[in-house]
Amino acid sequence: MRKLCTLELLSNLRINSFQPTRREELGIFVESLKQAAHEGVAVDLSAKVSSLAAELSCRMVFGKKYEDRDIDERGFKSVIQEAMKLAAVPNLGDYFPFLGILDIQGLTRKFKALSKVFDEFLEKVIDEHVRAGDHGHTKDIVDTLISIMQSEKTEFEFDRRHVKAIMLDLLAASMDTAASTIEWTLSELIKNPRIMKKSRKVEEVVGLERMVELSDDLHIINTSQ
Repeated sequence: MRKLCTLELLSNLRINSFQPTRREELGIFVESLKQAAHEGVAVDLSAKVSSLAAELSCRMVFGKKYEDRDIDERGFKSVIQEAMKLAAVPNLGDYFPFLGILDIQGLTRKFKALSKVFDEFLEKVIDEHVRAGDHGHTKDIVDTLISIMQSEKTEFEFDRRHVKAIMLDLLAASMDTAASTIEWTLSELIKNPRIMKKSRKVEEVVGLERMVELSDDLHIINTSQ
């Protein structure tokens, strides 16, 4: 499985193929901030960053953005956030195994309900991709997983269950990690004006007319000094 992820899903070629998608979503994000600044409107940056991470993740994994109601009446982002919160709750059954069967906190019941929601949604995503085939759309991660599954050339069993598990792992991990990292970075820049000043040296390399690219040489920004 590690080999599959390294060579097929997370290779440099695969990551670079999503560059236009990242550029487009970041452009929308920046324009929304500029519009809010122009209107003098307060921005919930945490919500904005979480939304950006969710939309980027969906487009790279699923090939498109899904509306909130596509997964559940609670909304796409709300269901993901609920799963994250449940995963972080200390489970008494882990400390006192005899309490596990009683499900005093209701965690097992809640996880089963969420699992059903995710399973139905991911099945729908797979079915959509199978029906679409290779009709000219940009190949996303689900397309790659389906190709691997249908080829039956893996060294281990690989079916729809594994496709759904990888999809969910990639979605949850990328959304949470990306949003948390961006929030933490922005918070540190605000707390440390000296580092903020150094980071602005990026203008010397990139300027103000385009976005930063992975190929840009930013070695001049040394925040450790």
